[in-house]
Amino acid sequence: MAALIGMGNSANAQDRVQVSAANEGEIVVTAQRRAQSLQNVPISVSVVTGDSLQKAAIRSIDDLANRLPAVRITQAPAADILNIRGFGSGINSGFEQAVATFVDGSYRGRSRAIRAALFDIERVEVLKGPQTTFFGNNAIAGALNITTRKPGNDFQVNGSALHSLEGDDEFSVEGGISLPVTDRLSVRAATRWSGMNGFIWNDLVDQSAPHQRDWVGRLSIAWEPVEGIKSNARLDRGVLRQEGYLASEVIGCPSPYASIAGYTQPNVCTRYLAGYGDRAEGRLDLHTSAPSGHSHYIYDEAAITNRVAVGDHALTATTSYFKHHSRTLAQLIPLPVAGVGGGALFPNASNEGYHSLAQEIRLESPTGGFIEYMLGAYYSRSKLSADLESGFFFAPFGVFAAPVTTAATPVAGQIFLDQKDRTFSGFGSLALNPTERLQLSLGLRYSVVRKRASRLSLLGTDNSELTNFVSLPDTTQDTLRAILGGSAANYSNPVRTDRKFMPSINLRYKFDEDFMTYASYTKGFKAGGFGGSSLPDEFGPEDVDAYEAGAKLSLLGRKLFLSIAAFRSEYKGLQEASNIFTPAGTILSVIRNVGGARSQGIELAGSFRISSALSFNSEMSWLDAKYTSFANAPCTSLQTLMVGQARCVQDLSGKRRPWAPTLSGTVGASLALPVSEYQLRIDPSLYVSKGYYQSATIDAIIRQPGFAKLDAVISFGPTTRVWEVSLIGRNLTDERTASFRNNVGTSFGTVFAVPDRGRSVSLQISFRR
Repeated sequence: MAALIGMGNSANAQDRVQVSAANEGEIVVTAQRRAQSLQNVPISVSVVTGDSLQKAAIRSIDDLANRLPAVRITQAPAADILNIRGFGSGINSGFEQAVATFVDGSYRGRSRAIRAALFDIERVEVLKGPQTTFFGNNAIAGALNITTRKPGNDFQVNGSALHSLEGDDEFSVEGGISLPVTDRLSVRAATRWSGMNGFIWNDLVDQSAPHQRDWVGRLSIAWEPVEGIKSNARLDRGVLRQEGYLASEVIGCPSPYASIAGYTQPNVCTRYLAGYGDRAEGRLDLHTSAPSGHSHYIYDEAAITNRVAVGDHALTATTSYFKHHSRTLAQLIPLPVAGVGGGALFPNASNEGYHSLAQEIRLESPTGGFIEYMLGAYYSRSKLSADLESGFFFAPFGVFAAPVTTAATPVAGQIFLDQKDRTFSGFGSLALNPTERLQLSLGLRYSVVRKRASRLSLLGTDNSELTNFVSLPDTTQDTLRAILGGSAANYSNPVRTDRKFMPSINLRYKFDEDFMTYASYTKGFKAGGFGGSSLPDEFGPEDVDAYEAGAKLSLLGRKLFLSIAAFRSEYKGLQEASNIFTPAGTILSVIRNVGGARSQGIELAGSFRISSALSFNSEMSWLDAKYTSFANAPCTSLQTLMVGQARCVQDLSGKRRPWAPTLSGTVGASLALPVSEYQLRIDPSLYVSKGYYQSATIDAIIRQPGFAKLDAVISFGPTTRVWEVSLIGRNLTDERTASFRNNVGTSFGTVFAVPDRGRSVSLQISFRR
C-alpha cells in the first residue's frame, strides 16, 4: 500500500519517482480544468493513480478514503456520507453533496453514484476545500476529480484476477482492451465482475454477509476527425447487488444506562436478552443476529467531450447524461426479536430514482503569456424521486387507532419526495504573470439554482420486506401520526431560487522550479432545498469562506519531495441533518441550518527516494473542526433519557464536528529487490486515525475510537511488469472498527454499528501489454 497514496500536494510516491528518474516531467492533473503539472497547482490535492489502485485491489471510493487523511466516506441507510476536512452533507435524500464527484468532467450529483466510480481509471484527484470556481457551487467542501482510461493509438490489453485466501471469498475479474481503428479513431472496452460472500457471520440464518455481486462496463471512443478537433465519448453501465446490506451488530445490550434511576421503559434490548441472553452484545466481533437487508443499484452514464482549436485558443464542450435507480432495505433494529406481524422490528427501505442532463462549455487561452484566462458556462437539469419507508413493527401502535387497526396491525410509514432543479452558472478565471515566478489568479462563478419540490407522507400497513404498502384512512393516519411523530403537510414554500457570486483569489510564487509557495481565498456556496424525511423541513443555503497557504518543494536532486498546507474554512448556515428520538421510540430526521462552524488544520506530505530500490512516503493531517454556533442541536441518547424526548436540545457550540479525527494519515515504504531478470516488491503501509464521532449529536456511544491498520502488498514479476503476481494483505492487525453507528430506537444506550472488514489476504494475478 505504500505506493497507493499520493502526496497531499504532490504525487503518488512511487509513480513520481519513476517519472522523475526517467526525466519525463511531472504528474499532470486537471484540478483547475486545465492540464497542469501537479507541482505547480496552488491547491491541496491528493493523487492516486489507477495502476496503484489496481495493484492494491482498491475498487471503491470508501475503500480509498479509508487510506486518506481527513477524508471519510461511508455507506448509511438513507444516503452515503462524504466528508473532507470534517465537512460534508448529512444523511438525507434532499441534500446535494458538499463533496462533489466528477468523472471526466461530468458531475454525479447523488451520493450513491460514487459506488462504482473507481473502475478502469487513470487517476483520482482528491481536491480539498471549496472548488467552486472550476467545479461548481456544490463543491463547497471539496471534490473527487476522476479521470478514466482513454483509448490509445496503440493496441493495449490489460487484465487481473483476484481471490481471497480467507473465508470471505472476495473475488474480482477485470479486463480492458484498446484498439486503434484508424490513425484518428480508437476504441476501448473494459469490464469488471466482482464480489464476496461476506466477512460477518449471521447467527440467525447461519450464513455470512454481505453477499455482493457487482458488474460494471464501459465503452470509450477517441476520435480526431481533422487536425485541431478531438472528441472523447464513453458509455458506462453498472449493476451492483448486495444481500445482507449494512449487516450490523448491536453494541450496548444490555444498555449501559440500565442502572439509571427511572429507566424502566420496556425496550427491544430487554426482549432480546430474555430470549437470547447467551448472545449479549457488547463489542464488535463480526457476528450479528440481524434479519437480512439488501441493496440493488443500477446506473447508466453517457458523456462526450469535444475540444476544438480556435486559433491559439481551445473551445471545450462537455455533454453528459446520468441516471440511476437505487433500492435498499436496512434493519434499524438489527435484533432477531419478532415484531408485529412476525417480521423484523424496524425495517427501513429507501428507493431513489434520479436522472440529470448537463452541458458545460469553456474557452481557454494559451498558457505561458502575461495573461491566461478561461471563460465558461454551465447548465444542468435533474429530477429526483425518493421514497423512504419505515416499518414500525417494534411496538403494537395499531392499538391507538382501534377499531380500524389493532395491536396485530403492522403499521408502516412512507415519505415521498419529488424534486426538479435547474442550475445556471457562468464562470471565469484570470491569471496574471508579471514575472516568471509570480502569478496572481482571480476567479469568479455566479450560480442560479432553482428547485421545485413536493412531498407526501402516508401511514399504512406493510409486510416485513416493505413491498406491499396499503394506506390507511386519513383520520386513522392523523391519530397514529400524533403518536409516531411527523407531519402530513407539504412544504410551505415548494419553489425556491438561490443566487450567489463566488469569488476566489490565489497568489503563487515560485522561488525556482523546485520550490513554490501559494496563498488563496475562496468563497463557497451550496443552495438550500427540501428535506426528504418525516417532517416538511426546508433549509437555506450554506456558505464558506476558505483560506489556505502552502508550499511544495523538491530537494536532494528531486529525491525528496515535501509539501505543507495550512487551512481555515468558516461556514455559515451549515446544512445539518440529525436523528432524534420521539416519545414512541421512532427516529425522526431533523434538518437545521447551523449558525456557524469552522475547520482548520495542517496537512503534511512527503516522499523520499533513497535509491531506485527503496523509498518512503507519508501523508498526515491535523484537523480541528468544530461548531462555532449550534445552540439548538438534538440531544444525545443519555440527555434524552434524563430530560425527556419532547423538549431536549443541547448547545454544541465549541464542540467537535462528526467525521473529523484530530489526527489521521498514512506512513509507508516501497522496496524493490532484483531477482535475476525479475523483481520482488514489498509495499507496507500503516494508516492511523484518532477517534471521531459518527453523529451530529456528538454522542459518546456513537464514536469510533482511534485505531491503526497495517496493509502490505508483496508482488513478483518481470521488471517490465507485463505480468505480476501479488499477495495483498489489508488490516493485518485485524482492528475492529465500524464505518457507521446509530442509536437503536426504544433502547437508550444501545447502538447498531456497521463493522468494517477485518483482516484479509488475497492473491492477485495481473498482466498488461
